[in-house]
This record gives sequence, C-alpha cells and structure tokens, in this order.
Amino acid sequence: MLEVIKQLNPAALFIAGTIGVILVAAIVNMFTTKSKYMGLQVDLDKRRSGSGFEDGTVVDQIIKEYRFTAEDQYGDVNTQAIIEKNLARNLKGAMFGERFCKNATSLMIILGLLGTFYGLTLSIGDIVKVLGESNSVDMFSSMDGIIGGLLQSIQGMSVAFVTSLCGIVASIILTLLNILVSPSTIRENFMIDAEEYLDNVISLEFIKTESREYVEYVKIATKGMQEASHALLASVKSFEGALDRFTDNTRDFSEFNHHLRTNIDRMNVNFADLSDNFKMTAQSIRKEY
Repeated sequence: MLEVIKQLNPAALFIAGTIGVILVAAIVNMFTTKSKYMGLQVDLDKRRSGSGFEDGTVVDQIIKEYRFTAEDQYGDVNTQAIIEKNLARNLKGAMFGERFCKNATSLMIILGLLGTFYGLTLSIGDIVKVLGESNSVDMFSSMDGIIGGLLQSIQGMSVAFVTSLCGIVASIILTLLNILVSPSTIRENFMIDAEEYLDNVISLEFIKTESREYVEYVKIATKGMQEASHALLASVKSFEGALDRFTDNTRDFSEFNHHLRTNIDRMNVNFADLSDNFKMTAQSIRKEY
C-alpha cells in the first residue's frame, strides 16, 4: 500500500489527503453536533423535572417565545416553526456540521472519482506518447522499450484508481459512524419532545387562564341576563296590572251603558204615559166646550 502511495503523483496525493481531511473533519463535526444536541435534550429534561434549569439557554428561549406567541394568538401557536427557528438561529454551527456530515460522503466519492479520471487521463496520454514514439526506428527496433512504456502506462492506470478506493473506504467509514451516532436523529427526537412539552404542558397555563376568563365572562353574562329577566318580569306584571284596570274600566262602562239604556226605556215609557194623559185631557176639554 505504501509503494502504491509513493507512485501517486502530487495531484493524486493532494486529492487523497483532502479525502482524509474531510473524513476527519466530518467525524469531529459529527461528535460535536451530537454533543450539542444532547445538551439540548438535557436542558429540556431539567426543565421538565424543574430542577437545575438555567435561564438563557436555547430551550429557555424556545419556551419564552412560545409563551409570548401564545399570549398574542390565544393558544393558536405553530410550535414546530418556533422550535426550528430557534435552532437555526442559535445553533448555526451544529446545523452546518450536520449538513457537512450528510454531504461529506458524496463529496469524498466525487473527489475519489476526480483523482481517478485525472490519473486515467495522464495514463492515456502516456500511452499515446509511447505509441507515437514507436513510429521511430529506434523504438520500432526495440520492442522492449514499447512494452515497458505500455506497462508503465497501465501501472499508472492502476494507481489512478487508488483515489476512488480512498473515497469509497472513507465514505463507508463515515456512513457507518453516521448510522451509529446519527446527530440528525437526536435533533429530531429533541424537537418531538420539545413540541410535546410545549403543547401538552406549557399550553395548559394559557388554557387555565382562558378558562378563568371565560368563567368571568359567563358570570357577567349570567348576571346581566338575570337583571334583564327581573326587569322583564316587572314589565310583564305592570302590563298585567294595566290589563286588569282596563278590564275593570270596560266592565264599568258596560254596566253604565246597560243602566243608561234602562233609564232611557223608562223615560220613553214615562213620556208615552205623559203623552196619553195630554191626549185624554185635551179630549175632556173638547167635550166640555
């Protein structure tokens, strides 16, 4: 393996070294990002248990923003958006490290292929050069020189694949570590726990507050309805009294009309009797004279 590495040209050595640097950087970023995400989970667990919680942490900022938003929106809060915004704002390095770990695998493979194609290009150029020189008399008379040039070019082709091999091996190592460490899984679990804590624990504070406000509103509305009912009942009683008085007045007016008609009938009878008396008196006076 060392002999193969010694046969690499400076460009291939640079590509292989770059692949190694990317692998080391990705591993360091992977464990660093995992540590930061686990710190978030620890802070959330402390907040849930109510012991040893520190103010000013990312979790504390998430909770404060959730409470502020819940007070303005009356409990209608996009919890996931609040969590993602605070993570992106306060953990830019960890988010970048997570993206770097995800893309490092494909980056190392691409660099390995780049070194391979570069080496193949150089080898093919050497083959063309050897075949071009074979047209001369010296090279044509010496088959050993032609065969030696071709073998050297083919050996260069074999060395060209070393960079691809380095890229593939490094990507396999990083993929296995990413499966075992998996910072993205820790972050997703934290987001799920944080959303559950905010929606099922913190939100109860605003539900209780709103419930007390609703109870006060219901009490005020009930009191107003009771007062309106008493006023309406008093109005109904006053209306019933007016109806009773109107009925009594109507009854008195009916009796007055009945007595008035009787008196009129009596007057008619008296007037009829008076008329008969006048007629009899007139006849008596006519007979005497």
